[in-house]
Amino acid sequence: MTFCIRGVSAAAAATYTAGLWRSSSSLLAKSSSFVVPTRSHTGYIPFEGKLPNTDSPERRFYNQCKLVNLQPCKKVTYTFDPFLKSAETVRKVMFVLSGEKVRATNPKCLFKVDVIDNRADPVIQVDLGGDNEGKKVVFEAAFLNAHEVLSEFNRLLLPLVKVEETVVMQSKGEKMRKK
Repeated sequence: MTFCIRGVSAAAAATYTAGLWRSSSSLLAKSSSFVVPTRSHTGYIPFEGKLPNTDSPERRFYNQCKLVNLQPCKKVTYTFDPFLKSAETVRKVMFVLSGEKVRATNPKCLFKVDVIDNRADPVIQVDLGGDNEGKKVVFEAAFLNAHEVLSEFNRLLLPLVKVEETVVMQSKGEKMRKK
């Protein structure tokens, strides 16, 4: 077994590889000093370390959560049996939609949770308001995961979101100064 030790004589390296490294100054006195590599430039290093994985399922779910907007919704009803494994999807979606930032997009949106015990498949029903009054969107979440439900929710409801235009109010004094 050979090692390449920078700045150490061959005899000292042979002694080290044999496991007989001595602290005697005679062996080290013959060798040159150790060379410690340093950066020779003072430039900007943009990134060091492992690049983050931006295409993971968790990241895609997080991106869908950030897009959710309840503006076209009037009421969201969750129906699930908590003893079924497929109820996990509804619970995750319920957690995301009841978050503080999502609720702020439509504070008038109602949430209703129906907990049943008849082994029925979980269902999320969204009643739409405004221009789409009376229309319903139903997600049967038995074989869907939370990411699929949120991506379809966003695909169907984000085009219905109305962009609010900000109106700038001018006082009479500002109007007079412009003339």
